[in-house]
Amino acid sequence: MSKNRPVVGILTFQGAVQEHIAPLAQVGAEYRLVRLPKELERIDALIIPGGESTVINRFLHRYGMIDPMRAFAQNGHRIWGICAGAIVLATNVDGEAGKGASLLEFQVRRNDYGRQLASGDNLVFSPEFLPTEGAMMPFIRAPRFAASKSREVKAIATLENGEPVGFIGGSQENILATAFHPELSDVMSFHAWVAGEPLPRDIKATRRQARQGDFVRCAPEEPARRYAVP
Repeated sequence: MSKNRPVVGILTFQGAVQEHIAPLAQVGAEYRLVRLPKELERIDALIIPGGESTVINRFLHRYGMIDPMRAFAQNGHRIWGICAGAIVLATNVDGEAGKGASLLEFQVRRNDYGRQLASGDNLVFSPEFLPTEGAMMPFIRAPRFAASKSREVKAIATLENGEPVGFIGGSQENILATAFHPELSDVMSFHAWVAGEPLPRDIKATRRQARQGDFVRCAPEEPARRYAVP
């Protein structure tokens, strides 16, 4: 990390970029918008925001970012992908090889919880990042994660029924993928991690039995467009 405040880059091709600026400031980090390979040299960590994974991947290839991002990760820098950003990180998408950075060995199915009208909040448990009772997190056209077969990848967030919605991996546990959007909540611990904070190891989460299935739809009075990604 930097000698002073950590500098976290936000990949700015498309998606929910602005939403990460305030949380990063609250955890004591600076931010820089990243689009070109040379800009990776000026940051300590990288966020790949939610948005449209197909668009993000297209620009990653157009600007020659794939190999530089892989080298960035191999050098131990932290990368966090949210929703579409998680799809960019996955090695397998919809049964085929991932077309993005493919830095984390897990399978994902796009929009598998439903599209925009099925978006809403759901209770998420994470021993490393959330209190033991869990926290409600926004899911927006969320991808569904399948359990990883890699020993280097572990689930760090689940729904009430135990289904994974967050993975961490990499040789230094420096790659994080979440199907949900902490930047739209009041939880700062995910941004603290990408800014360099270590993961706690002594917190135990209790998982309650699922009561309403594995996804909660928005109530009619709170339409899903409230969480629409720009």
